[in-house]
Amino acid sequence: RYFNSNGVLQWRHTFSNQLHAITSVSFANYNYQLSSDANPSTSFDIDYNMNHYGAKTEFNYFPKEKVNIKFGLSSTLYKLQPGEKTPLGNSSLIEPIDLLNEKGLESALYGGYEYELNEKISAYAGVRLSIFNSLGPGQTFSYLTNRPKEIEYISDTILHGNNSNIKTYVGPELRLSGRYKLKDDLSLKFSYDRMNQYIHVLSNTTSISPTDTWRLSGDAIKPQIGNQYSIGFYKTFFGTSFELSVESYYKNVNNILEYKDGAELLLNEALETDIISAKGRSYGVEVLLKRKSGKFTGWLSYTYARSLIQANGDYSVEQINNGSYYPSNYDKPHTAVLVSNFKI
Repeated sequence: RYFNSNGVLQWRHTFSNQLHAITSVSFANYNYQLSSDANPSTSFDIDYNMNHYGAKTEFNYFPKEKVNIKFGLSSTLYKLQPGEKTPLGNSSLIEPIDLLNEKGLESALYGGYEYELNEKISAYAGVRLSIFNSLGPGQTFSYLTNRPKEIEYISDTILHGNNSNIKTYVGPELRLSGRYKLKDDLSLKFSYDRMNQYIHVLSNTTSISPTDTWRLSGDAIKPQIGNQYSIGFYKTFFGTSFELSVESYYKNVNNILEYKDGAELLLNEALETDIISAKGRSYGVEVLLKRKSGKFTGWLSYTYARSLIQANGDYSVEQINNGSYYPSNYDKPHTAVLVSNFKI
């Protein structure tokens, strides 16, 4: 069984015609339970739980017409119970396992400037400074030098007290986008984004149960860092009845989590011994033809997209496909979509 819940409380305030603010607090919870009593001697119950609590304040400032300055700060506290296994019933001989909780605090300061120079040119530029603190209580492992991260090469176990700072990551993020109107019916758009992600999903593809787990960045798991570039042309025909767009993108990501052969993702206190740090790249182009008015509407699109991963570590156990790129689980090179609507 699995369960999730979330909620948000938001307050909006207008200081003046030029300055608005939105403040919100939120929470979210996700948990699941796996159990088996088919064999009384091996009956078990597994619980996983994740909570996060967030607070955010954002300001919108309009100093003059066609100018919007956005700035604010946010903070999110993550609390994870990576797994607890207990015997089910008096006859079960299962040894209890209770992994230490994980805790992390992600904070950010950000600001953005949106400006419409004229009818042809508009642009947006933003910067966000994200800070992630991996917090105790917890434990980390030291490994022998010049050795891969394997159970047999653990040299020491370090215990961390409650709310002690285990690891800090600081990552600047950028947002750039623009639009240039070549003609009344033809425009060019481009964008660049740099992002940091401090929470990672681990998918057990051998099970039909909802056993995906999430782990936080810390001493052994680095945050994912991605850069995405896109550019597109947009043209309208017959007024605005038809729209044709051609858009392409390229994205690279570092510190993707891949798995070693036979990796144990559930109830693994030394998870870094079963995962591999990889890098990925994805790219593609989409052609979309859309009719937006009239009795007969719809669109036709074709997308060519690739999503590739490379795991080429320093040791053979940290390599997949001999260190060469291979398709990810999300690689779907060709996609064609036809949607049509007729208003009777």
